[in-house]
Amino acid sequence: MTAAVIYAKFSPFHVARVQTAHRVGRSRGHRVVGIEIADTQKAMYGWTPLTASEREYPHVTLFRDRDYGAVPYRRMRRALHEALTKIAPDVVVLPGWGVREGIAGLSWCLSEAVPRVVLSSTHAADTRQRLVKLWLKRRIVSCYQAGFVAGSRQLRYLAGLGLAAERCFVGCAVVDNGQFAAHAAPGEKIHGASAARPVLLSCVRLHPRKNLLGALETLAARRGDWTWIIAGDGPQRAEIEQRIRELDLGDQVRLLGNVGYSEIAPLYHRADAYLQPSVSEPWGLAVNEAMASGLPIIVSNQCGCREDLLEDGVNGFAFDAADPASLGAALDNLTRARDRWTEMGNASRRIVAGWDLDLFGRNFWSSCVTALGHLGARSGVEPTEWAIRLLL
Repeated sequence: MTAAVIYAKFSPFHVARVQTAHRVGRSRGHRVVGIEIADTQKAMYGWTPLTASEREYPHVTLFRDRDYGAVPYRRMRRALHEALTKIAPDVVVLPGWGVREGIAGLSWCLSEAVPRVVLSSTHAADTRQRLVKLWLKRRIVSCYQAGFVAGSRQLRYLAGLGLAAERCFVGCAVVDNGQFAAHAAPGEKIHGASAARPVLLSCVRLHPRKNLLGALETLAARRGDWTWIIAGDGPQRAEIEQRIRELDLGDQVRLLGNVGYSEIAPLYHRADAYLQPSVSEPWGLAVNEAMASGLPIIVSNQCGCREDLLEDGVNGFAFDAADPASLGAALDNLTRARDRWTEMGNASRRIVAGWDLDLFGRNFWSSCVTALGHLGARSGVEPTEWAIRLLL
């Protein structure tokens, strides 16, 4: 079996996942081909183009030296269709129904009657359930034979849209745990002289969905309790910097800006705990990284990973991002549990060990085999597929 998997831009963690799928598939006589729309995507995390030596699997980049956001849809659709025709995959793994490459790839699969798997990190709390939009999602989801989702909440959401739960598999949102579990070189805490003040780390985009302004207010009420290090950049940076000045938190909060992926692991090892304060988060991949690094975590209930990765009171604490007092209570609980931080960090490692690259490799192929076995097995779907094909 040849499976093609499509992403807008392959980041280092995408490469790690697909390389694992390549190794697992090779032992079973399968082949995976990665298709990348463009080699840069500045609107997201600014990952630099990867060299051929960093990949073991066959890889196609449709637009080199072009930013993903600058590629017109029709041109991207035509290039993607040509690439898929040349590869002639038996199954195509597509990145959801809300991105251009997912739509373009689905249209090719429908026209060629090739089975397809939908990648999804969406859960019910992370999306508005408008009736018309929900109806359209159900119609599009009916065109897939299998799903490869992030976790339990995402599986329930996809099943609620009509894709049978037994055709859905978890594990599409994982990282190389070993990269973050490796011991970092000894060094000073990044907050320097305030050695007695524990370090709280967040690796997030500076975006309203991440709830950083709300977390600043909570931290200001606990002045001196924590040093908060934020790695990442984004459209809200100027507003966050201004609020730090207004709250006089300049000695307590530090914005690092974008940090290269190879430089992220040492940040976790020099922190004491991790905070994901988002009001909206499909999964929260940085939580995986923090847990693999052995950190206790504070995660909002709105994060898609909360159900699978957080055992409240065991490896961290949950809170309601819509309730500022709830975050304050979680921080206070973590402070009171300071003598258990090592134990909680070990619990994080234990829990995230089940969410690793091997899980991705196994369930990638389980979803592909399932899709291949269910093409044409449904009744009453063909008219929907015909209509969706015209729409796309």
